[in-house]
Amino acid sequence: MPEQNMQEVAVQPAPKKPLYKKPWFIILVVFIVIGIIAVASGGGDSSSSSASPSTSASAEAAKEKEVKTDYPTTVGEGVKAKDYEGKDAFVVTYEWTNNSNEATNFEVALSAKAYQNGVELEKAILSSDDVNYYEFKDVKNGAKQTVKVAYKLTDDSDVEVEVKEFISLNNDVIASKKFSLK
Repeated sequence: MPEQNMQEVAVQPAPKKPLYKKPWFIILVVFIVIGIIAVASGGGDSSSSSASPSTSASAEAAKEKEVKTDYPTTVGEGVKAKDYEGKDAFVVTYEWTNNSNEATNFEVALSAKAYQNGVELEKAILSSDDVNYYEFKDVKNGAKQTVKVAYKLTDDSDVEVEVKEFISLNNDVIASKKFSLK
């Protein structure tokens, strides 16, 4: 029998794809481009949060900057009071409007915080009718509500109040006010 010549065929590895043709690279480039577009359009702007805390100039600048929100809010008066233990408290009046599509309440829609010396104050419970606790009542679209919230004071230093949307993609302050207790 004649022997057949079997030639060895060397298997050559397929040429490697260039980096720019690999799927993971294309996805990475897409995310980078989206990030650049977001930053360029102001989506990544964090300059408003780097302002020095509560100077009168920064408060004026915040008032001039119009914040787009479904819950326009103003900070009204603030008065000293006593909590149920007889300790000093501070009652702040807020007026807000629900411009969202659903009924909601102040506590769900907004985050209203008070600070003394840069430290957040705890909420206080008053024994009198100084606080109406309406912040838990739902408000329909287009309706306004006045809410009073009490905070426990730690000393006689100024009280700074800030209101932001509770759930938001940005951290913009909707309303703010500084109260002097002296």
